[in-house]
Amino acid sequence: MGGYAPGLAARAARPAGRGAAVRARVTLAAGLGGRALLAGRHGRGAHPRPDALARPADAGVDSRSQSQRPARRPRRVRARGTGLLDCWTARRRVRALDHAAGGSAARGGPSRHQHRPGGGRRLSLGRHGRRPGAVSSRRHPPVTAPRVPGPSNALGPGPEFDRVRRIAAALGARASGLGDDCALLVPGDATLVASTDVSVEGVHFRREWLSLEEIGWRAAAAALSDLAADGAEAAGILVALTVPPDAGDDDVVAAMTGAGAAAAEVGARVVGGDLSSGPGWSLAVTVLGWASTPVTRAGARPGDGVRVTGALGGPRAALEAWRRGEAPDEEARRAFARPVPRLHAGRWLARHGARAMLDLSDGLGGDASHLAAASGVAVELELERVPVAAPAIAAARRLGVPVERFAAEGGEEYELLVALPPSFVAEDMLAFQSVCGLALTRVGEIRAGGGVHARLRGKPVALAGFDHFASRPR
Repeated sequence: MGGYAPGLAARAARPAGRGAAVRARVTLAAGLGGRALLAGRHGRGAHPRPDALARPADAGVDSRSQSQRPARRPRRVRARGTGLLDCWTARRRVRALDHAAGGSAARGGPSRHQHRPGGGRRLSLGRHGRRPGAVSSRRHPPVTAPRVPGPSNALGPGPEFDRVRRIAAALGARASGLGDDCALLVPGDATLVASTDVSVEGVHFRREWLSLEEIGWRAAAAALSDLAADGAEAAGILVALTVPPDAGDDDVVAAMTGAGAAAAEVGARVVGGDLSSGPGWSLAVTVLGWASTPVTRAGARPGDGVRVTGALGGPRAALEAWRRGEAPDEEARRAFARPVPRLHAGRWLARHGARAMLDLSDGLGGDASHLAAASGVAVELELERVPVAAPAIAAARRLGVPVERFAAEGGEEYELLVALPPSFVAEDMLAFQSVCGLALTRVGEIRAGGGVHARLRGKPVALAGFDHFASRPR
């Protein structure tokens, strides 16, 4: 990290030039209730006072113009306040204004003890009888790289912090710096990538379906999947955990243990978070990472192939079983409870030409529409090509819907949907499968236009996708 440099907003807010810095100090003296006299440049008389400092007409002011009055040697004037605290406050505020105005030292101008041309000196608020001079504009020392995150910090007493201590102890090496105000990470020469995902009881999970450890894993994995979609490497996660009043310490530790395990699975650690009480369980997970070749949703071009990783439909099969009051197939349950974020696959695809990418959290149809909108293209899907997870086949038949449509309209998959250029051929797909241990299946193509156009064995199909705020699937 480099040294401190004022941003554009700070530079735009500076008064322009040396005269502006002088005017800032005049205004400051007026605001503090003191008097100020500032010498003019090159031996001329003092600058005119602002209206706020002007004496009344009957105060004996010489009414002759500046040209008629003899030049006067600048007087030394001290700020008048109510005591030492006033003087100290005045000096601090003057220094702050001069720093914001880009004082003389910062611009390579005269030092505070040098005489100005023509004998005039700039006067500022003096200190304890010393000769006043230009206010120093010393900058802060350069900002150096932050310390490497270490073990969790010591915390004060209290039930909340007792729980944080228990969480830190349970996570061990899977966490660092817990208890500090911020997580300190050094990304190096890369793009910082961040995202937040929230998991709410009754919306994303039910306690009767999952253990608390699985709830924590699933919440963290869902957030980490966003990093995979950008081709990023995970660095750390922060978990804001809300728990109901009847939750015990063991419950809290179990949820955080699951979140820490999901982070460790992809080489990340828990680096912070928050703990609060509320009406139900909720986990808001912020993920931080970096990417050397980041990919967004917005780069797809006509002619690109549309591909998905893995197989689809497993989480939906588990959900349908729970809704019927049945225990889901073990493979389906695992797909729902412990999804694996595809960070390794995302980085590989980013390095090998991916133009647009996102994770499948809202179903193939819903997320394809996001890609189409972001890239300004049309996405054509051939549903008979969709790779279907084994548990989804039986679940689809039980519902009486085509297997491919059942898989395409699922959600909570956390597989990747990616647009790759025409130069990405079968040989590249085999290389991906060899390195990442996953299937990469072509399911469609990018065309000019807009929206999603899905067909199943030649017939148009309107795919639904999940929307939290819709009264029904869109």
